[in-house]
Amino acid sequence: MNPIALGTEQTSKLKVAVNDKVATKLTPPAQSKIRNKPIKAVQIAGDDDGDGLSNAVELALGMNPKSNDSDNDGVPDFIEIGRDNKNPQDSDQDGKPDVLDTDDDNDGILTKLEDVDKNGQVANDDTDQDGVPNYLDANDDGDSRLTKFEGPNKD
Repeated sequence: MNPIALGTEQTSKLKVAVNDKVATKLTPPAQSKIRNKPIKAVQIAGDDDGDGLSNAVELALGMNPKSNDSDNDGVPDFIEIGRDNKNPQDSDQDGKPDVLDTDDDNDGILTKLEDVDKNGQVANDDTDQDGVPNYLDANDDGDSRLTKFEGPNKD
């Protein structure tokens, strides 16, 4: 697999392969821009946030290697990435992988706001008890209407 060139500033080049086997060094200046957000150089072979995904994989996918929840939605990256980091999970099929999607089920409610029991963990909330957590359930109350069409006052 050919390395993927990520956003750069001036002459900096950062190339990594999603399979984590190929990596080249960051050249001066030691600051690169990814998604228009400056980041400091990171060890490509490391795992700075301790989430089990290498920095190289996170950088290749546009994730934040310094945060174990790159999209700040309350679901850790290692869960949202799915089983294959070469093909990250996209639960709502909107073209944005869950690790970068702030509304994983595209129901109009941000994933971080689907924490019904307010314990800080959205993955354990399943209002209709169908085995699918609310943050991945486009019809989280189990009626005949999708959540995005129900508005704030659910049927």
